Amino acid sequence: MRKMGVDATAGTAVRLRVIKLLLPTGQIETLVTTLTEEEMPEEAFGELYTLRWRIEVHDGQEKCP
Repeated sequence: MRKMGVDATAGTAVRLRVIKLLLPTGQIETLVTTLTEEEMPEEAFGELYTLRWRIEVHDGQEKCP
């Protein structure tokens, strides 16, 4: 199983990737990740974001009816 996240102490450089997605509403969503293009192509982030957002909304509705 691949470990998720980055172990870093103070002063450690961490390379971040910024991805901007255009949402159907016309808004731009900015995502930051440590995943490289080879690990997760930019096109996959839109699909993943859509799936994840549905889960987040559902969880919020369950917690705060």
